[in-house]
Amino acid sequence: MSTAAEEQSEKAASESRKRRIDELLNVLDSPKAHDPTVVHKKRSSSVAYNPRSREQLLSRLATFKLYRYHSLASPISAINLSRSGWTLDRRQVDQCSIVCVCCKAMLTFLLGQAKVSAALEKRYAELSVSTHRSDCPWQSKSCSIRLLALKFDNIKKAIEQYEERQNLVSKVSNMVCSLQGLSQADQEGVESLTGPSDCAALLGWSIERQNAVSMARCQDCLRRVLIREEPFKCVQEHYDFCPWINASAQGGEPAWAKLAHILRDQQSINDEAQRSIEPEALGERLQKLKEQLNLKMRVL
Repeated sequence: MSTAAEEQSEKAASESRKRRIDELLNVLDSPKAHDPTVVHKKRSSSVAYNPRSREQLLSRLATFKLYRYHSLASPISAINLSRSGWTLDRRQVDQCSIVCVCCKAMLTFLLGQAKVSAALEKRYAELSVSTHRSDCPWQSKSCSIRLLALKFDNIKKAIEQYEERQNLVSKVSNMVCSLQGLSQADQEGVESLTGPSDCAALLGWSIERQNAVSMARCQDCLRRVLIREEPFKCVQEHYDFCPWINASAQGGEPAWAKLAHILRDQQSINDEAQRSIEPEALGERLQKLKEQLNLKMRVL
């Protein structure tokens, strides 16, 4: 009896979920004049269209910090909506509204369920394009994910920024780092450069304090994570689009690997400089200097 009742209850719940999805899809498919999920506002030219501005992309992304979906694979994720000119206008328990920075079109997503169905996600993705005003440039061209790529042209600056992060990480006594997500060879390579406790700095993490609580922060995917007693997952705590771990976003290899190459090269330079002043090398230089002095004295 209990099994039959459970099956009936589960079936009823499944039918209820299906009805809700159908209702949402029907609403979304209705004409926009009667569609409560879409509102057009007067166009404003206060924000210029610039699909090549990394700063503006991160500024839009920052508005989605309380948003539920962040995976690059989702067409309605924070990063993909930000790439198309959207910002999060307001968020409630079961819905959120996004607004275009250029044309000021607004779209409301009804997100009452823990996971949005594929059909509903697809429909929302279509609306995130079509809801822009017809003359809005974001409708035809969005930002490339490669816009997130970090530049390491200035090696000195890259090393200084790494050392600054490393200094902050080293001050968190209870921070134990895990490199789960990297190959065994990569894990060993990272630890040989940084030590087991400072590897978070190599993977782009810094530390900030909020109300006497330590938070790990990545300024390139805008992820913030509370430092707890369990190991901090330096790789997996990044959002999956972050250039520190995403080779496609960085273009070739992830940013942590590029920084590792820079640090190894610098380490080789430092080692060579150190060898040049070691006792043996210094003795050889003194001997040559003596020989030169003796030669000069003979000439005199």
